[in-house]
Order: sequence, then structure tokens, then C-alpha cells
Amino acid sequence: MNKSTQFIPFYLTYGRKAKLPFDKNTEVKIILNERVKELLTDLTQAKKKIIENIEKSQSNQKKYHNKKIKRKSNLNIRDKVLFYDATKAKQ
Repeated sequence: MNKSTQFIPFYLTYGRKAKLPFDKNTEVKIILNERVKELLTDLTQAKKKIIENIEKSQSNQKKYHNKKIKRKSNLNIRDKVLFYDATKAKQ
């Protein structure tokens, strides 16, 4: 299960749970049109839930990151600072 999306990547790719060779065969014959409609509804709902989960995860990561950084700038306008130009450093 992906930590940020809260979904299994296989489900998002194929629209079903993964089956292993030794799993019991519980397949039911499904008509193609029904399967397509089922996929459309399930995956659109999953997409909405994934977007919510990712936004929540990103906000938690931002809070954690901001908590770790305690660097405040004491710079004022017209203060002299060192300007580092990385392109000149490579020459």
C-alpha cells in the first residue's frame, strides 16, 4: 500500500485486486459493458479519494518540514550579503 495515496498501485493500474496462482478461483462471469461501467465509477471515486489523501499527506509533510527548519532571516533592505553564483564556480 502506498503511504501517500492509501491505495495499492496494482489496483490503480488494473482496476482490481492482484490474484496469485494459489488463490482460490472465485471468478464470476462479467459482461464487458458492466465491467467498463464498474471501472469508470470505481476508479473515478478512487481518483477523488487519492487526491484528498495526497493533499493531506503533503500538508503533513509540509508541517513536519517547517517544524524542523527554524532558520529565521535577520536581513534588512540594503544589508550586504554574499552572492554565490554556481555557474562561475564550475569554471
